[in-house]
Amino acid sequence: MSEKPRAVILRFHVRGPAYYTRDTLIKIEGVDSRGKAAQFIGRSVVWKSKKGKLFRGRIIKTHGCKGVLVARFNKPLPGEALSTTVELL
Repeated sequence: MSEKPRAVILRFHVRGPAYYTRDTLIKIEGVDSRGKAAQFIGRSVVWKSKKGKLFRGRIIKTHGCKGVLVARFNKPLPGEALSTTVELL
């Protein structure tokens, strides 16, 4: 049985002067190239707050050449989500 990979939220996605808190950049441990990262596109992600509230999202695309991915959540994430882990389903 293989373990679920861990992913860390790096920051919110920025387009111009605006921050999009629904779109986050995530980094999966052991993924260091665009090719490896592309295998995770379409997978679901879940972030759990300290109060137990679940934020669900989906990986939509790669970002750059070093294995970073963009995940879009159904609801905007709070700032406390930065530098925390998300669960890949």
